[in-house]
Amino acid sequence: MYKLRFILVCFAVMASAMTAAAQLRMVSKEKLEQVTLAGIAAPNAMNRQAWAIRVIGSQEWIKRCTEAYLPTIEGTPIADHLLTPDFKNLFRNAPAVIFVAAEPSAYAGVDCGILAENMMLAA
Repeated sequence: MYKLRFILVCFAVMASAMTAAAQLRMVSKEKLEQVTLAGIAAPNAMNRQAWAIRVIGSQEWIKRCTEAYLPTIEGTPIADHLLTPDFKNLFRNAPAVIFVAAEPSAYAGVDCGILAENMMLAA
């Protein structure tokens, strides 16, 4: 089994509908599956399909990921931009996050970009 490394694409899945109070709600499992299947159907170099998709809905995991990242931006302009009163997590307070990883290759960035584009269009 080869090791995967995270590259380029990591985006938060926002709820498909917002409440009047602008609160996020969890996206249904069916919708997340539809979005990820659209990504998997994306064309890729030499049909290698050398990617992996992980959907994370655990708020604890998202919180720990955010806590690990925050020290790396301390004292930078991005910290001032991110750390607003409504900041909850690194992923714009999304209830679920989709991570895309790929084997390192000359085509990985383009392949993952097309995969992510398909997912964003499906969302």
